[in-house]
Amino acid sequence: MFPELMLKVTSKCLDNDSVECTGEQLSMLVNIISVTFEDLTWYASDVDMMPYMDFWKMYHDDDLKIVGETKKLEDMSRIVPQFLSGVFIAIQNSDIGGPSIKNFSTEEEMFVDIGNASIQIRAFDTSYFEVYLSKKEGSEGLLENLSCAELVEKNKQS
Repeated sequence: MFPELMLKVTSKCLDNDSVECTGEQLSMLVNIISVTFEDLTWYASDVDMMPYMDFWKMYHDDDLKIVGETKKLEDMSRIVPQFLSGVFIAIQNSDIGGPSIKNFSTEEEMFVDIGNASIQIRAFDTSYFEVYLSKKEGSEGLLENLSCAELVEKNKQS
């Protein structure tokens, strides 16, 4: 499935820090998402950070690997000073079998197929987070909670 919406989220929407793509910001973003989307299992790939942390080593390549429930991703992210890259995919727990697409890179084009994922977050080059939503319907709460983010709709992108 191709996402319908993308939100470009900066620190302005989260903690107003002068540094972008911090672990604390990703943790906050995942928490905001969990208010609208419950019962998610998270996966990660293409994760890099500074300074490098062995704790995240298994997520360094483009192959998605399970992180677990929302709380676990929040906790793992919080200790990272800054993400250089990373793809984080959320699958509804009711969708048995995990992600239908197994490889993701931060540098892919906008609005790529995210398979059966509800949400894709990309930590983009220490500049901002891109949050892709599989469908607009049901995302109103998230859009309201991140109203300061730049909204891009797939059919209206330039």
